[in-house]
Amino acid sequence: GEIDEHIYTNSLEAINLSHNNGFKYIELDFLKTRDGHYVAAHDWNKWVNFTGYKGKIPPTLEDFKKYKILKKFTPLSLYDVNEWISKKPDITLVTDKVKSPKDFIIYFNFKNQLLMEVFDYKGIIEAKELDIDFTVSDIFLYKNLPLNRNLLEKLNSLGVRKLSVSNIVINKDINF
Repeated sequence: GEIDEHIYTNSLEAINLSHNNGFKYIELDFLKTRDGHYVAAHDWNKWVNFTGYKGKIPPTLEDFKKYKILKKFTPLSLYDVNEWISKKPDITLVTDKVKSPKDFIIYFNFKNQLLMEVFDYKGIIEAKELDIDFTVSDIFLYKNLPLNRNLLEKLNSLGVRKLSVSNIVINKDINF
C-alpha cells in the first residue's frame, strides 16, 4: 500500500498502484467508525496525522470520507472496496485489524476473494464456521508463547493452515 513513499495510506490510489503493478493480494487495515461502518485506516492516530482531523475519534463515516489522506489520497470505506473489487476478479482482499469475521462478512460482498487475518481462537472459529479463508496472525502466536506441541496440535485440529508473520518479526526474532 505504499504510494509516493508513504506507507499505511490505505487509499484508493495505493491499491490502484498495487493492482497496476501486478499485485494480486491487496491488504487493507479496517477499523470501525463511530457509527459502525468499516473504513480502511491503519489506526486512528495515524489517520488523524495523515488528515488533520480535529474531531472526536473514531469519526463518523461522513467525517471520515470528508478528509483526504495527506491532502491528496482518497479514503476508502468498505462500500468503496466492494465497488473496487467487483471490477477485479483477480484480486484477493487481505484484511488486517478486523476483530470479528462474522461481522465483517455481513458487509463484504466477495467472500471468494477474501483472506482474513485472525487474532484469536474466536476469530479462527468464526472464519471456519463461515467458510472464510483465513490466516493466523503472529500476534496470536506471541500471545500464546512459548510455542509448544499442545498449541500447535490445537491449531492443527482447528484447521489452521496459514500463518502471517511480518518481515519485522522475522528480521528481529528469527528463532520465533
